[in-house]
Amino acid sequence: MILYLNIEKMRKYNEKFGHQKGDQLLKRIETELLKYGDVERNSDEFFLYTNMLLEKLLRELEDILKRYKARERYSFGWSDWRGVYGNAGA
Repeated sequence: MILYLNIEKMRKYNEKFGHQKGDQLLKRIETELLKYGDVERNSDEFFLYTNMLLEKLLRELEDILKRYKARERYSFGWSDWRGVYGNAGA
């Protein structure tokens, strides 16, 4: 499965805390996502290539966001996500 994720409110986060801190946050989120598969990042958009079931993965991702919301004292979330299932070579 390929999961596309876009983080909302990153522009406001960068305005409030600075781009350097925003980049550090995105890199930490990318590191967290690597636990679940391969990751490609373009700014605040992520592509996660994984074999996890979507429901389980979404619960895990919600837990990640809750931790970051508490740690950063800032409310942001996934503004968009789409899962695409496929079988390479099929």
